[in-house]
Amino acid sequence: MRGGLKAREARLAFWMLLPTFSIVIAIVILPVIANFWIAFKPIQLGDLRPPKPAVRESVRAQPKAAGEVLEVRYRIQNRTDNPITWARFTDELAPGLRPVELPDACHVAGALLTCELPGGLAPKKTVNLEVRFVAGSDYFAAGAPYPRDSRPRVESRAPNPILSKPFTVQNFASVLTDPDFWPMLKVTLAYTVFGTVLSILLGLFAAQLLSPPFAGRQVLRGLFLFPYVAPVIAVAFTWVFLLDPFAGTINA
Repeated sequence: MRGGLKAREARLAFWMLLPTFSIVIAIVILPVIANFWIAFKPIQLGDLRPPKPAVRESVRAQPKAAGEVLEVRYRIQNRTDNPITWARFTDELAPGLRPVELPDACHVAGALLTCELPGGLAPKKTVNLEVRFVAGSDYFAAGAPYPRDSRPRVESRAPNPILSKPFTVQNFASVLTDPDFWPMLKVTLAYTVFGTVLSILLGLFAAQLLSPPFAGRQVLRGLFLFPYVAPVIAVAFTWVFLLDPFAGTINA
């Protein structure tokens, strides 16, 4: 009977602690694994998201009367160092525009212009697509809207650099061969070692001074503990205000 009760208590404790374990794994362990994964990938901050093309629309010729040509150029750019495998954009056309010259990558269905690049875009590549329309009377009846009033909607597919690029130690080699790395490491170690040692020694010295009873000991103990309970943000802003080079109390 006692064995069965212990087993039920163990299962109950497991299910009660499972949410805590899940939160710890999601908040602490998974980001650590992600950081190690990224450290061995030849990527930069801009590679954390899949690349997307940038589409810029420019008007080359604006019609002044019915029957004249409206010429629009779409400039599609891949500004990243990663390839885009497929891209497409759509743009809403103003009423009264009839296409007369379209690139092979584009077609018009109703009032919607669609241009597709099935081969995608290589890194740092730019593609220009020029589209020509004839403006009818409906175009001017609608107030001759400027084509750039409607922004193209872009869709694309590209491999995620975090998953697609190979593992390498290039990042570590770049850091270790950087001429500023070793001086910064020395400064960091100096602050770590001397800061820790001095804080322990000064803390022990202050504790010994405040250990014997004397008048005002409780007040001094409270003052020593104040930095531990003061909000970090408030203390940081206080020092920023005091050391401000223009209006600071100390550094002005």
